[in-house]
Amino acid sequence: MDIFVNIGKPIANSVNESIRYVVIEYGDTFESISDILLVLLIFIERSLRAVPAPLFILAIMLLAYAAGRRISLSIGVGMGLYLIGCLELWDQAMQTIAIMLVAVFLSLLLGLPIGVICARSRRFRAILLNADHTEFCLFNSCRHAVWFR
Repeated sequence: MDIFVNIGKPIANSVNESIRYVVIEYGDTFESISDILLVLLIFIERSLRAVPAPLFILAIMLLAYAAGRRISLSIGVGMGLYLIGCLELWDQAMQTIAIMLVAVFLSLLLGLPIGVICARSRRFRAILLNADHTEFCLFNSCRHAVWFR
C-alpha cells in the first residue's frame, strides 16, 4: 500500500532544468574554480601523506592537549588515530582532512569579507539576514510538512 503522494517528479524536473541551465551558461566558470580547488586539495593531501604517521599522531595529540588541556583527551585522540592506521584507513583519513582544510579555507575566504561588510553596512546586513531567515523558514516548513503529515 502506497500512502505517499508523488510530488518528487515535478520538483525534480524543474530542479534538473535549472541545473542544466546553470551548467550550460556557467559551466566553464565552475570548472576553472574547481580546477583551482583541486590543485589546492591535491597539494594539501600530498603534504599530509608525506608526514610520517607517528609524527602526525604526535602533532595532533599535542594540538588536542593545547586545545583541551586534558591528557586523557590527547591520549584518546592518539589512540583513535592509531586505530585508523590499524584499520588501513590512513590514506582515506588524510584525504578527509585535506577536504576539511580546503573547506575551512573557503569558509574563511568568503566569511571574513562578508562579515566585515555586514559589520559596516546595515543595508547589506539586512539583506543577508533576510535571505538567511527566509531559507531557514522554508527549510523548517518543508521539514514540518514531511514529518507531521
